[in-house]
Amino acid sequence: NKQRTFNAAVKDIDFWLGEVEGLLKSEDSGKDLASVQNLIKKHQLVEADIQAHEDRIRDMNGLADSLIESGQFDTATIQEKRSSINERYERVKTLATYRRTRLNEANTLHQFFRDIADEESWIKEKKLLVNSDDYGRDLTGVQNLRKKHKRLEAELQSHEPSIQAVQDAGQQLMVESNLGVPEIEQRLQALEQNWHDLKRMAQLRGNKLEESLVFQQFLAKVEEEEAWISEKHQLLSIEDYGDTMAAVQGLLKKHDAFEADFAVHRERCADIINAGQQLVQEGNHHSDGIQQRLQQLSTRLDALDGSARRRKGKLLDNSAYLQFMWKADVVESWIADKEVQVRSDD
Repeated sequence: NKQRTFNAAVKDIDFWLGEVEGLLKSEDSGKDLASVQNLIKKHQLVEADIQAHEDRIRDMNGLADSLIESGQFDTATIQEKRSSINERYERVKTLATYRRTRLNEANTLHQFFRDIADEESWIKEKKLLVNSDDYGRDLTGVQNLRKKHKRLEAELQSHEPSIQAVQDAGQQLMVESNLGVPEIEQRLQALEQNWHDLKRMAQLRGNKLEESLVFQQFLAKVEEEEAWISEKHQLLSIEDYGDTMAAVQGLLKKHDAFEADFAVHRERCADIINAGQQLVQEGNHHSDGIQQRLQQLSTRLDALDGSARRRKGKLLDNSAYLQFMWKADVVESWIADKEVQVRSDD
């Protein structure tokens, strides 16, 4: 009976060992994080099963000892079967430890790939923001975009440790394991390049927003002067040159005051034009718009100057005409008086 029990135990354990050996020799270490973690769960069950068979191995060894001690059975065969089972069981435990190590390495590798994919996705999202060609259409718009960009720059700075942590993890992986080294190296290089590109693009956008701010401030000054020019142009186009000497003198005084004001605004415009030309020389990305507005401002200044000269000329002509008419009236009055005197003398 004991020998039958021993043989049955050996047969059962032999079959079980065959199954476990097959499982542990598998090269499948998962294609992604989810599949690796699934394999780890399955392996934990296998290891628990191996541990649970410790008692059955002990019982089988006890039976073998009992049979050998009785001296009634084929001792050599029993010893051989027992040794074979014990050796295979130890080898199974070693294989299980090795597979657990490999699965843990694969888990770490795929966790790294998940982490680096998250970072790449984050960088891609931020690249869309910094690649925008919206630099604001007015001063308020630019100021709001600058505030948003400052927040983004702060976010990039605070995120740098996360990028560094993933890079360090990748370097550590290549030192500790030979799993996926070429792909790790490739992904790390791509991450480094994308991170560098993102920071460069952010700096470029920051610079362009600063240029846009200066451009909008420049535009505000240009528009202020152009509004003044338009207002004065309308006043100069009024065809009232005075119908009396007093009226003409009043209009000439007003024109002199305008010319003094015009001289001040002409200086302001000269400063604006110099500042605009400086922006163009510095390579402001709104250079085309700046040059267009400078040309427009110069043209309007010249037009206002022409209108001012024409109006002053007409005022002076009218003044001369009214003086002539006044003198003519005086002469005609004198002649009329003399004619009356001559007639009365006759």
